Amino acid sequence: MLAGDFSLQFPVELIEEDFGYGLDVAGSNDVAPTIAAARGVFRTSIANGWWREHDRPGVSIHEIEFVTLDQEDGHAVPEDFDGFA
Repeated sequence: MLAGDFSLQFPVELIEEDFGYGLDVAGSNDVAPTIAAARGVFRTSIANGWWREHDRPGVSIHEIEFVTLDQEDGHAVPEDFDGFA
């Protein structure tokens, strides 16, 4: 990653699943909000197929600024997101 290589090294579905295990242990999203936000980014990426388009999980960590979690499905939505051109 330090060299700018953000290619997938592990299936994003399993990363999202692992975040879910962490949240199960934590007991709620409120106890581990960073994990909940990260899981939301991965869930959104998987649901929309973004990681397939760019061979990376939707957005790189350094590109994430602010996200809100949709309370119904837990997907992350960037606050300034206006869709893809």
